[in-house]
Amino acid sequence: MQFVYGKVISINPLKVSIDQKVILTSGFLVVPESLTDYKMTVEFAGAETAYTFKNALKINDKVVLLQQKGGQQYLILDRVVDS
Repeated sequence: MQFVYGKVISINPLKVSIDQKVILTSGFLVVPESLTDYKMTVEFAGAETAYTFKNALKINDKVVLLQQKGGQQYLILDRVVDS
């Protein structure tokens, strides 16, 4: 396994460019729930409240990916910020 860096170039369908010649399409990408828009219900003091987290990937987001051995699947680990 190895880490690679990429840039989101399309959302629907999801595409990530990892260099000038390689573009990964959604069939090669595994996206964790934390990088999507998702709902969560939280219970506090006996009361439940539903929250929507708007955290989906956007065009031009820079991401770090973990490449599966053999290179057929890539897990998007997180966004990366420029330092």
